[in-house]
Amino acid sequence: TDRDRVIEGLSGRAVLIVLDNCEHVSAAAAAVARDLLAALPLARLLATSREPLGLPAEAFVALGPLPELAARELFTRRVEAARGASPQPDELEAAARIVRRLDGLPLALELAAARARSLTIAEIDAGLDDRFALLAHGPRAADPRHQTLRALIDWSWETLTNPERAALLAASVFPDGIGAKDAADVARTFATDAATFDLLVDRSLLRRADGRFRMLETVREYGLDRLRADGGEYEARTRAAEV
Repeated sequence: TDRDRVIEGLSGRAVLIVLDNCEHVSAAAAAVARDLLAALPLARLLATSREPLGLPAEAFVALGPLPELAARELFTRRVEAARGASPQPDELEAAARIVRRLDGLPLALELAAARARSLTIAEIDAGLDDRFALLAHGPRAADPRHQTLRALIDWSWETLTNPERAALLAASVFPDGIGAKDAADVARTFATDAATFDLLVDRSLLRRADGRFRMLETVREYGLDRLRADGGEYEARTRAAEV
């Protein structure tokens, strides 16, 4: 079998095995990782995923968005590549605002910077009021999930169960997040389970800090956009006001 050939080829070797983008096949990736580590004691395994594989002795490292200085540097370099000049002194404030509004997400910053071919930095900043429309065109040669901002988050949305989707949409109508002690009441109001908020933390769509469940502004806008598209925003906001 393919499994046996891989193990035979790597047997006795100290190697690093990389499993990339595991979130859509997390159960299968976990099974492969378990088999490899059991059969290859000298091997080390690095898996990239938006959630842990759930293996014994797994060390999960949450990368999160880029630090602000690194995010500004990435945006500056990509603007320069797009139009031949980096942001000018009178554009720096708007450029910094773009970086903050896009949560330091590398793909979002690259898509925004690419718009500098035809828009000013100020126009890009203003266009982020509808970020999914503004960042709807990316490199044609890129993987489909990396061509638009919406496709990037769709990739995670597709892995969610219905209760997890309900929890994500519920969280999107709370601008300051949801208090951990209020999670049960919010879940009950939105017909989901409080445990789903913790599952969304595992899936890197929520983060828990200072006793609250919070989400990146880009993810929150995605949730609101879905509610609007389905005609459910008013009802969701009404429910939120009743919690």
